[in-house]
Amino acid sequence: MPRAARAGIGVVLALVAGLLLAGCRVDAAIGVEGNDSGGGTVTLRVRFDQEAASLAALAGPIEERVYLDDLQASGWELLPTERADDGSVTVRIRQSFADEAELESLIADLVGDSGVVGEVSYESSQGLLRSKDALAMEIDLRGLESGVRGDAALAQRLTQAGVDVNALDTRFSEGLQSALVLDVRLAVPGEEPEVERVKPGEEANVAVASSSFDVDRLMLLLISLFLGALALVLAVAALMSNRRRHSRLKAAQQRRTIPMRPAS
Repeated sequence: MPRAARAGIGVVLALVAGLLLAGCRVDAAIGVEGNDSGGGTVTLRVRFDQEAASLAALAGPIEERVYLDDLQASGWELLPTERADDGSVTVRIRQSFADEAELESLIADLVGDSGVVGEVSYESSQGLLRSKDALAMEIDLRGLESGVRGDAALAQRLTQAGVDVNALDTRFSEGLQSALVLDVRLAVPGEEPEVERVKPGEEANVAVASSSFDVDRLMLLLISLFLGALALVLAVAALMSNRRRHSRLKAAQQRRTIPMRPAS
């Protein structure tokens, strides 16, 4: 599956920063949910208040402003947009992953080189009787950068439009550093989700883990062992019975073949 350009994805954060600078409220959330097979899904949710939604819609449908073409090209799914009665708009994108490496790649799709998400780990093991799942993510909202200056294609388009890229990048980065709040939700099978809100200037290590013992499988194993042992006992008993019967038959045959002595 082709991956999206890393630096370009920082434009999502740049858009959020621009709306924050305009005094709007934008809530962002990243959710990761693991499954029993060692994979799972990643979801990004961005909620715009009425003012933010109106500003973003000036350049076209808000979904197109947030959900970039390179994300779609790399397999991300745009979920139905939610429009509330208060004028707020919520946009969500989602994609599945098969293992830890794909999870790391998807997170990089979302945050680019911004440093919002540091190390991501997901461990899933399924033993005969015990299963273990552990999911962790490092979040750092200190010294955020919008990524506008690092996106060569975007920087070129802005320069051609007469925009001071360095000044814009500085303003957007300041907006992120002062106002971005990120909700993180991590979930693994057999455990309540871990939810944490990370505020501007904060860092957090969000983690959730579960370990379960399969009692039903243990009972099946014990029953199988019992039935196996019982079958072995019956087989041994049958073998010994056959041997005793064979010995009795052999003894009877020997008695019949011994000649009778004449009476004196």
